[in-house]
Amino acid sequence: MSGYILRQMFWLSDKLSEKLSEIIKARCVRLLAPFANEVLGCQVQLLQSRLNESKSELKHLRGEIDNARKAEADLHKVVVEIHDRAQVATQHLEAEKTKLQAALDRVNGERVRLAYDLANMKRQADCSMQLPVVHTLAKSDCISFQRMTRTAPPA
Repeated sequence: MSGYILRQMFWLSDKLSEKLSEIIKARCVRLLAPFANEVLGCQVQLLQSRLNESKSELKHLRGEIDNARKAEADLHKVVVEIHDRAQVATQHLEAEKTKLQAALDRVNGERVRLAYDLANMKRQADCSMQLPVVHTLAKSDCISFQRMTRTAPPA
């Protein structure tokens, strides 16, 4: 019987240990609950504060993104406008260059013609100097011719 009693005592000891453990747990929970609630409450408040700050910052950043997108759209419009103006200005300059080139070609043609006429006049003047003077010329024509030959630079 002593083995039976010993087993019963171990069994009762285990049951008492379990009951004692449950009672200690319950009392610890009751004693620590206010402290745990306070600590957890502080942590919850801190996390809520951080979350609100993050939401506020996110809202601010979204506003900044919207402003940046609007500025980008405005800049794109300005770039397109500048590009269009540059194309128009380029076309105007090309047209003006074409007109000026045509005028330059005309002036160069005139210059060549005048140089040719001047060379012919000099040849004729040289020839007339070598020929006997025709007395049918008017006196004023001779004086004008003499002035031209004196003032003209030597060829």
